[in-house]
Amino acid sequence: MKAKKPPFGLRMPEDVKAWVARQAQENMRSQNAEIVMALKEKMDRLAAITISEQ
Repeated sequence: MKAKKPPFGLRMPEDVKAWVARQAQENMRSQNAEIVMALKEKMDRLAAITISEQ
């Protein structure tokens, strides 16, 4: 059984919150999943830049 993770409070500007809500609806994901996906995409882009600079 998976251990339940405690909630992570995240404050963000209203325009960012609205964008996340729209993206989540368009991609049929929860807002949490949309935020995680956006962060992972950013991580991948930064990792690719770091690798190409070496």
